[in-house]
Amino acid sequence: MNWIKQYVLRRRHCRDLSEEIREHLAQKAEELVAAGMSRKEAVAAARREFGNVTLMEEDSREVWRWPSLENFVADVRYSSRLLRKTPAFTLIAITILAIGIGSNTAVFCLIDALLLRSLAVPRSHELVQISFGPPQESGPLSGPMFDRLRERQGVFRDLFAWTNAPMVLAENGVAKPIQAAYASGSAFPTLEIRPRLGRLLDWNDDELRAGSNGWAAVISETFWIEHFQGDANVLGKTILVSGAPATIVGVMPRSFTGITVDYSPEVVLPFAFDVGLHGKSSGRFQSDWKWLFVMGRLKPGVTLDQAKANVATIARDVLKESLPTDYRSVDDLGEARLSVSPGRTGNSPLGKIYGRSLWTLQALVGLLLLMCCANLAGLQLSRGANRQREMAVRSALGAGRWRLVRQLTAESATLAIAGCTAGLFLSHWMSSLLVRYIEQSDFPVFLDLRPNAAIFACAVALAGIAMILTGALPALNLTRADAEAMLKSGTQRSVGGATNKLAARLLPFEVALSVLLVSMALLFAVSAGKLLRIDPGFRVKGVTLFGVDFDRRPEKGEARLELYRSMLDALRHAPGVESASVVTIRPLGEGGMEQTAAPVEGNQPEKRRVFQNIVGPDYFATAGTRVLAGREFSAIDRGLQAPVCIVNQSAANSLFPGQNVLGKHIWSAAPIEARTTCEVVGIVTNAKYNSVREPAPPTVYYSFEQASSDIAPGFITRSRDVPAAFNAFRDALHRVAPDTPLLPAVTMQRQLEDAVGQERLLAALSLFFGGLALTLTALGLYGLESQRVTQRTAEIGVRMALGAQRRDLFWFILREAALFFVLGIPIGLAITALATRFVGTLLYELSPIDPRIYAAALVAMLAVGFLAAYLPARRAMQVDPMVALRHE
Repeated sequence: MNWIKQYVLRRRHCRDLSEEIREHLAQKAEELVAAGMSRKEAVAAARREFGNVTLMEEDSREVWRWPSLENFVADVRYSSRLLRKTPAFTLIAITILAIGIGSNTAVFCLIDALLLRSLAVPRSHELVQISFGPPQESGPLSGPMFDRLRERQGVFRDLFAWTNAPMVLAENGVAKPIQAAYASGSAFPTLEIRPRLGRLLDWNDDELRAGSNGWAAVISETFWIEHFQGDANVLGKTILVSGAPATIVGVMPRSFTGITVDYSPEVVLPFAFDVGLHGKSSGRFQSDWKWLFVMGRLKPGVTLDQAKANVATIARDVLKESLPTDYRSVDDLGEARLSVSPGRTGNSPLGKIYGRSLWTLQALVGLLLLMCCANLAGLQLSRGANRQREMAVRSALGAGRWRLVRQLTAESATLAIAGCTAGLFLSHWMSSLLVRYIEQSDFPVFLDLRPNAAIFACAVALAGIAMILTGALPALNLTRADAEAMLKSGTQRSVGGATNKLAARLLPFEVALSVLLVSMALLFAVSAGKLLRIDPGFRVKGVTLFGVDFDRRPEKGEARLELYRSMLDALRHAPGVESASVVTIRPLGEGGMEQTAAPVEGNQPEKRRVFQNIVGPDYFATAGTRVLAGREFSAIDRGLQAPVCIVNQSAANSLFPGQNVLGKHIWSAAPIEARTTCEVVGIVTNAKYNSVREPAPPTVYYSFEQASSDIAPGFITRSRDVPAAFNAFRDALHRVAPDTPLLPAVTMQRQLEDAVGQERLLAALSLFFGGLALTLTALGLYGLESQRVTQRTAEIGVRMALGAQRRDLFWFILREAALFFVLGIPIGLAITALATRFVGTLLYELSPIDPRIYAAALVAMLAVGFLAAYLPARRAMQVDPMVALRHE
């Protein structure tokens, strides 16, 4: 760092050098005086012998300094003074750059947080993720599958399982939901994380016997500060989670927020805690309950390919021991397999949902930045045309062309630095807004949006691109003028044409990019509108969904059913509530339950994978799902003597093609209680559950009154007033189960909006960027035409003096403006046709080359172009020929 010290102290070194030279000259003069010369002659002789003092000082300074750096600093200082003299231009330029750089940085910040950022653990590149499922649809593993895999593998130091599990924390008599997670005993040792305080979980905590003295729990640093004020004596204290006590044994470091990048657990518990809560019904032992995200750390020297080969070798035995023997005959399990992928970035459910949309947005905002640069370059050219005489004088005084280019580029660098700084602040606000936009209704989204080296590098790179496009390239054009001719002419008209030519070449480029951005915006907006207007198979307005946590209540079995009946009775009699029922799987909610099913009657040897849901009486009337044949569940469907079920159209066609379904029986591989078959008593319309885009899955509905006591459904109400339904549920819960926490409710409308969150995000942002593109194009056209009218005032005066009508001048200006659109629109349409090939999968029931979309985009472009050219054309009409000629 000595060079920094030298640069800072360079003024002192220069003063010391000058003092040393003066002392040397004085000493030489004294010697000559002593030899008999007069003092005046001695000083002159000393100077002649020493040489040019100024030149000597400059040569000496060159050894110490960095001329390029100092010249650049001087240029920036001079540019800052110039920009302060034109505050309007400076503010507009910084705003344009801030929008372009900030938009790009905001989208990249989200991409980095969801898709690129490594987990905050040592040597994250050694981590791999193991998934199970059909190709391209791999997901979590079951508990038995994880156990068998961990026993048989030979390429990992260890494997661990992790799953996010929102729970309820009881504190000071108040219950509230918290973000929690389960981790196997091998999780923290494999991740090699050091605790902030105390210790982390290990295998001793994941044993059933560990619960005899209270289950171990580790908490996040945020939870530690919020609930215990950072007390170092927190170790050993007990918290009540989901009605069970847990003892705090450690605090996780601030940098570690779990292995799911959009979910930050406040409390992490061992899987044995879930076993202690639910006993044998715990998902830890269920082979058909796939809920564990499994990761491992490679042994030293083992590559990812070797790990894939090892897992492929043992996969058959692992699946054979952990899945039903006939799983290959089930629809989607026939091609299911274990797969290995890099785990450096952890698990990102939102990244899988929004990844492609975010990369598409990154491309769109990249094009927007190019438009911002082109627009600002036009402004720089217009501003530079007014400085041509200054450039000519500088050139006449000895400044070379590259010196002038450096000065103009320094001005752009100053603007780029200011725009980059403002863009970073803007990007932080925009990225936070994007997170709130994609946040689901039933759980908050946690993303680490703190700027890191990658984000700063992105912003600096964007600023560099902006500096080159808005400064260096226009500067090369502006410094081509002949200084001698410029000084002789005494006018700027000689260079105005050249400046206009470059600006005119940039404008069709802006038009083409605007066509692309506007077309994309309309495509995404129309597609999102189609999804929001789709019939999902259930009612959207007036329907509210309520979660409930009865797990730790003392009522079990029939008493638990009676608790639900009491709640339903209270809701149905509440003012404002038209209908109420219970439902296990929310429509368009996360996850779902699948089972193997087959018809009992007929010759249908092939088993089917069907979606199952457990609902209560009057569910279909409450949800607005039409009953096509038969009946829906009622209060008489209780007990196991006559199990009944209802199927949707898709399941009826799949299990009983071309047959009368009513009265038929369905066999289930995952029976509820002792039921193995059920009688079909009704057929309902198809309702979407996992995705609005995908067809409704074959679905079998079972009666809640005949379900296992382990099933924990929520409530659903229909009302004209959503607040009335919420108040009714709160009052009913307070009367029937006063110690049960009130969980957040969600409307079916919000559920549908969350299901199309990706499409809504694309539509909203692309419409914003498309509108911004139109605005930039309009400003660019307006600025160019205004400059042209100003520079051609004399020509307009001559035309009018020779008999040209005002309307002729009006259409003359409009025809000039139309030429830019004639050149830019075909290019934009061609680029759009190529670009839309890559976004076809993001559209719903809409062709990426729909002519109506392109027609609407062209109408918008032409309308904006007309408005931008109208004002300069009106000003041209108002030119007084006598004033114009007298001025000339």
